[in-house]
Amino acid sequence: MAYRASANYRADGLLILAGDVPPDTIDRRAVPLPPVLIGRGTKDEWYTEAKEAADRAALARIDVRVETCVFDGGHEWTDVFRAAAAGFLMRARTSRDALHR
Repeated sequence: MAYRASANYRADGLLILAGDVPPDTIDRRAVPLPPVLIGRGTKDEWYTEAKEAADRAALARIDVRVETCVFDGGHEWTDVFRAAAAGFLMRARTSRDALHR
């Protein structure tokens, strides 16, 4: 859902935890996708390392900057991912503020 929303409305960054890229998001974008933080737990049985790699490759094909946070855990928010998300959002805010000066 977040990928689809950001493909239609401008955003400074996109936080994704264990969610794959919908193919239609790559093919039909009204606006460029913003930088993305992908989080994945090493014990997540649904969002696997292979799915993450496929998503990173799909996003690279359309020149999206991707950061990853792989943490010990499953399909859940952890303190490690929260810290990575906070840092990512601070960098996105700093970049946005620099553009508007």
